[in-house]
Amino acid sequence: MLNKKRELLVGYLQQKGISQQSKQVLVSDIGWRGTIQDNIARIFNQVDFYGVYLGYIHPLNNQEFNTFKHAYGPYFVSDAPYFMQMLHGGATFVEMLSTSPGGSTIGYEHADKNKIVAIKEISKVEDEYIHNKYVRFFQEGVIASVAALANFTDKHALQSSEVRPYVLRLMDDLIKKPNYLFSKIFFNLTYSETFGVGEYFDMKKRSTLKKRNLVLAVISKSRRENIEEAVNKSQWKQGFWRYQDRLGIFSVASKVYYDLQNARNALAPKRRILQLLSKVGKLKKKILG
Repeated sequence: MLNKKRELLVGYLQQKGISQQSKQVLVSDIGWRGTIQDNIARIFNQVDFYGVYLGYIHPLNNQEFNTFKHAYGPYFVSDAPYFMQMLHGGATFVEMLSTSPGGSTIGYEHADKNKIVAIKEISKVEDEYIHNKYVRFFQEGVIASVAALANFTDKHALQSSEVRPYVLRLMDDLIKKPNYLFSKIFFNLTYSETFGVGEYFDMKKRSTLKKRNLVLAVISKSRRENIEEAVNKSQWKQGFWRYQDRLGIFSVASKVYYDLQNARNALAPKRRILQLLSKVGKLKKKILG
């Protein structure tokens, strides 16, 4: 079975011009660990594969001798803060902005004797609704801006290394200071994680939160734990709060609560001193009779 799948993959890639006779191949993808590049490099072990990614985080597996990777965006080798942000923050959100309506490749098959095609799995919720109603307009805007940006960089003789800090800042803002519409789209998404854990995630169900719990969580430990669990499942902390607490109810209530707690803690030493002095006074009276 595996040999058959391998044979189909090799045949498909050969149709695209990749074989053991290829000296170098450039792989471009959004990121994050470059595992697809690793797997292809194992098959074509005589070929050097160079991966260029938007973001690249620390790989989980040993790297093949014929793989080389770099990222223009967050890069774990030199951008530790951004690496952590992408890993624990908004990587899934950035993936959403990069979705396409073509579906996910789940295998390959013969269309006829001489042609091998990719088998696609399409999620109607993710691809048709989210992409067509929202994401495609964002992507069209990005594409429309390319000509102007290219003209600007050419006119001012800017190098990619000079522009990169602004790219990192933009990604940082997108993730940490999300637009409400982006957060709304994300938490109505059915997210495909078939290459990760082999399933789909209904982000709306994973982020369901009753508004009253936002206020009650300030005084209720169990509700705080429920909210923390929901935040951890959301895969995008900042987006979760932007979507669920648009008016800032929880943040305001939390501030009041912690201000009161801090005030109470500040008075605690004074209370202890007064209690101690009281005990000393009582002891003194007993001694003196």
